[in-house]
Amino acid sequence: MQKTKSKIIISILVIFSLLFTVVYAANETNTEATEPVTTSGNEVDTGTNTAGTTTTEEQITEADIITDNLFRYGEDITIEELVDGNVVASGTNITITGKINGDVIVIADTVNIVGGEIYGNLFVMADELIIENGLVYNLYAFATNVRCDYEGMSLLDMKIIADTFEFSGYCGRNMLVSTQTKLNVTENAYVAGNIMYSSVNDVTISDTATIIGEKIEKDFSFTKIGTSTSATVLAYVMSFIQMLIIVLVIWLVMMWLTPKLLQKTENAFPRKILPYLGIGILSLVLTPIVAILLLLVAYLLPISMILLGLYLIGLVSAFTLVVIAIATFIKNKTKVSSNNAILGFVLIVATVLWALNQIPYVGIVVSIFTILYGLGIFTANLLFRKDKKETEVETKIEVTPEAKTEPVKEIEKQKAETKKEEPKKEESKNEIKKEDKPKKEEQPKKENKKQDKPKENE
Repeated sequence: MQKTKSKIIISILVIFSLLFTVVYAANETNTEATEPVTTSGNEVDTGTNTAGTTTTEEQITEADIITDNLFRYGEDITIEELVDGNVVASGTNITITGKINGDVIVIADTVNIVGGEIYGNLFVMADELIIENGLVYNLYAFATNVRCDYEGMSLLDMKIIADTFEFSGYCGRNMLVSTQTKLNVTENAYVAGNIMYSSVNDVTISDTATIIGEKIEKDFSFTKIGTSTSATVLAYVMSFIQMLIIVLVIWLVMMWLTPKLLQKTENAFPRKILPYLGIGILSLVLTPIVAILLLLVAYLLPISMILLGLYLIGLVSAFTLVVIAIATFIKNKTKVSSNNAILGFVLIVATVLWALNQIPYVGIVVSIFTILYGLGIFTANLLFRKDKKETEVETKIEVTPEAKTEPVKEIEKQKAETKKEEPKKEESKNEIKKEDKPKKEEQPKKENKKQDKPKENE
């Protein structure tokens, strides 16, 4: 029965992993030779001599046009293609010089827009953002330093959070800026709407800058919501209830699907803490590495997905496995055999561990211990199983609770029967004694008769 359950679970994971398709994106180059599109115009003099010819070549080929979303990552990235879709890029230095008909999401150290045209939203998270010349529709930037030069344009809104911001370009609508150190709007700046700004230190908005709307100073400081005592108590209560529900659900699922795993946790605490911690550390580090290496081979993709699935299951059930191990240890020490006792011990241990997790610094140590220890229990019982001979012997010598009680009942019956037979034995002994007495009396009479015969002869 246990084997059929495990087969069902593995088959479900395999089917689930096969449902996903992964597309590997790379720079595609056209192997066929493509001639550039050229336009030429000849200028002919009305006289006998020709003045000459002038030709202009557009360096746009089919290979430079991407009609799908573009994904790039690396150290130095230059996006110079014409992209009819969205762009997602991550790297050290990213330069955009092409035309993009969609949204752009960029995470990098330095982002440069040099002649690039983005007909969509630009989302940037970087250390430095520089717009030398080019345009975007909406700009959303979270960076250390942001600079927009004279030929830099935002056709709609600009929303920026930065340490320093220097603006000399064009904003077609409103500008919302929050800086920590410096805000500088130069004399060449043009803002078609309002400037709403907040800066801790230096704010410089030139009087000669063209601002159609108003200059509004606002406080964009972030405030915590729900810091009252009632809110914090409610958050702790909800966290505690959520923890108990997760523990009970995982425990019930394990009792139904993997009861042997729960039986093996009885010996996990406290004798095998160090081995299981070591296995937990190895599985925590090595499992993602092995899964990523398997992802590189297309045929091994289902195995990688199954491995990652088991890894996530181990992480989720780690806390519950530790709770069950400690609860069974306490139950065995107290020698309580009722089914409700283990449930009570599980709830008590889960509550204690949850309370320890809420203590500063101590909670970090407890959470790391539970993750590593629980993951070690899961991995060890998943990989290291007993030999077939041992399992066969155990199945043969399995002793049910009824079989354990039968010898005790037989011994009690034997004792009761012996007690009943004892008075009968005593009665029989007394009767035997009574019968023996006359025989003993007859023996001396016979001897006397023997003695009388020789007298008569005399």
